[in-house]
Amino acid sequence: MSNVITSIDRRSPAERAGVRTGDKLISIGGHGVEDVLDYRFFSYDRDPLLVLEGPDGQRRSLRVEKEEAEELGLNFETYLMDQPRPCSNHCLFCFVDQMAPGCRDTLYFKDDDARLSFLMGNYITLTNLTPREAQRIIDLRISPINVSVHATDPKLRAALLGSRAGGESLEYMRAFGRAGIVMNGQIVLCPGFNDGPQLQRTMEDMADWLHAILEREGAERPVLIGQSMGGYLSQVYLERYPGTASGFVSIDSCSLKRKYYTGAELYLLKHTEWMYLAFPWKLLVRVGVRGTAVSEYGRALMKCFMESYGKREYCALADLGYRIVAQSVEADRAYDIRCPALLICGERDGAGSAKRYNREWNRQDGLPLVWVPGAGHNANTDAPETVNREIRRFLSGLG
Repeated sequence: MSNVITSIDRRSPAERAGVRTGDKLISIGGHGVEDVLDYRFFSYDRDPLLVLEGPDGQRRSLRVEKEEAEELGLNFETYLMDQPRPCSNHCLFCFVDQMAPGCRDTLYFKDDDARLSFLMGNYITLTNLTPREAQRIIDLRISPINVSVHATDPKLRAALLGSRAGGESLEYMRAFGRAGIVMNGQIVLCPGFNDGPQLQRTMEDMADWLHAILEREGAERPVLIGQSMGGYLSQVYLERYPGTASGFVSIDSCSLKRKYYTGAELYLLKHTEWMYLAFPWKLLVRVGVRGTAVSEYGRALMKCFMESYGKREYCALADLGYRIVAQSVEADRAYDIRCPALLICGERDGAGSAKRYNREWNRQDGLPLVWVPGAGHNANTDAPETVNREIRRFLSGLG
């Protein structure tokens, strides 16, 4: 822990109040400061009272005049005011272990720090979290946090992570769900380990956690709005909790009903990775960008998203998503939409057979369908005003 102030932003509230470089920040508003989370959380309020300790060990109190949410302007030796928490797992699929030699040192550091999850978007496994630290996340309402789920079967998750705590830490996810902490989850799919029935179980458990969050937040009868993959998760939720949602909006997604898919389509969905790997990376990016968006803005977003990954990483991620869809379809559940629903699809959607699926979903299930002129698969980025207008119109009709 390093609470020593190394610099102060010019013309900041802290500088105006007389805080000095070299002072140690002891508390804010009567709350001890352990790290950057405490600093950010307790400095949010207006005109906080700081307790500072000078290099000579003398302490003094100082009232800082500032607006609510205005930055104090203090900087410390490290961003976290502490050292980052390293990963203690031995994952079956560890990406860092697969790194080529000769890269910069920071790429070989395995972090598993809940603070970096909240502040930087890093994904964590929760295996090195203590009960006290988990309770602090709940008490400070640190949300969202990004969690590497991989499996919700305790024994399987422990095996995948190479840590007994892999199974035990699932309880933290349940506790966070009950407390209303929003979690973004990811699954690294390892064929033969966490696919098939295990993947279906994981998806259903994650739908359960979403339900727990909605209940905790008092969100009765929510309207679920899912774009592409989000539409599939919404359908799993609706299947698992029929009658709980007051509406469903699908944006460029497809039904999970088995009757809409051919055997060949399901086979291709489960074997995306090797097909994608056959393309040169630049060509794959170009095809992916043009296949999902029409507008310059939408294509720029998709290009940025794809290029944030390496080729193998992106191909594995895409394969995971499509495989989840295929296995959910093959589960052959009813997936009936028993609440008011709206289908939105871009007229120029070039993602697989999305247009045909939506046309048949509309024809066979009677769900209203709105075509978005001049929009591709990511209609919400190609024509956001049109999509938002249709959503508002749908919501107003629910009463």
